[in-house]
Amino acid sequence: MKRSAMRAAFLVSVLALAATAGSAAGANRPSHATANNATKTVGIVDLVQSDPLNVEVIKGVQDAAKAKGWKVLVYDANGNADAANAAFKRYASQKVDMILDLAFPVTSVRAGIQAAKAAGIPVGGWGSGLTSGVLMTTVDDVGLPSANAVLKAVGGPSGKGAVLALFYTGGNVCRERQAVFVKTMKKAPGVKVQIQDLTLPGEQTEGTNYTNAWLAQHPKGSGNLAVWGCWDSPMYGAVASLRQQNRSDVKAFSINGSPQAIQLVKTGNLYHELWENGYQEGVVAFNTTLKGMSAGSAWKPPVLAVPGIAVTKANVDAFIAAKHK
Repeated sequence: MKRSAMRAAFLVSVLALAATAGSAAGANRPSHATANNATKTVGIVDLVQSDPLNVEVIKGVQDAAKAKGWKVLVYDANGNADAANAAFKRYASQKVDMILDLAFPVTSVRAGIQAAKAAGIPVGGWGSGLTSGVLMTTVDDVGLPSANAVLKAVGGPSGKGAVLALFYTGGNVCRERQAVFVKTMKKAPGVKVQIQDLTLPGEQTEGTNYTNAWLAQHPKGSGNLAVWGCWDSPMYGAVASLRQQNRSDVKAFSINGSPQAIQLVKTGNLYHELWENGYQEGVVAFNTTLKGMSAGSAWKPPVLAVPGIAVTKANVDAFIAAKHK
């Protein structure tokens, strides 16, 4: 569970691109800033900056960019694909030197990517998928171990019970996790999976409301029960519901590994959490895109796997002591 081992696994395909330096550069709304011709600029289009994992990815980009002497602009689209496309187009008109798409599916920001391509601006992705004009992306590698943990908790392929699954189909990372989760849970035909697609903003409140309704339909003694979220924010609401109704019979699962989620593991309110190193992912996303820019036509866009660390009651203290960043 050592940090160095996890980082090595993530960087194995990146050819030692990681670099960090100094404190994070300030985040700016692109509508209020223009690229400085004397300093290269990367513009970030973020799915939702309220999510701690996205914040860590942005910090990684900021530090990696600062180490290269670049300026960083950040736009929080708050889950709105139209706003994301508009941000791409503003960056293109400002003639930034690179654009990074954080978690918007390339199919949802096609117009923005086309605007960047027409302006000759390279695009890198974090959990975005690949398309023409995108020099790299990451692919989720934490969904499967999380789904497998749920499958095991409900009794495996022969298990009986029910699972409430909280998704968000507007983000590519959750789409990837959802596909893996659904495929995995099909191995247990005796477990009924109820899928709820959430909206942004408001996912935490919806997490509470959907869990309340689901619990009313699944009282104690209804078999193996679990609530699973494709990221942490809705699970804060789900856990609040479980606490309020004293439903310790229901196991809660989540992904991303925010500090709040890790504490919920420690207190026993989250049964299983998958932590990933968002900061390092941001460093790699910037540096890999930069390398692709330097390589030119010889570049073959890579899809880099994002691993994680499973955190449970059994190892949470050691995880915290290791001071994972």
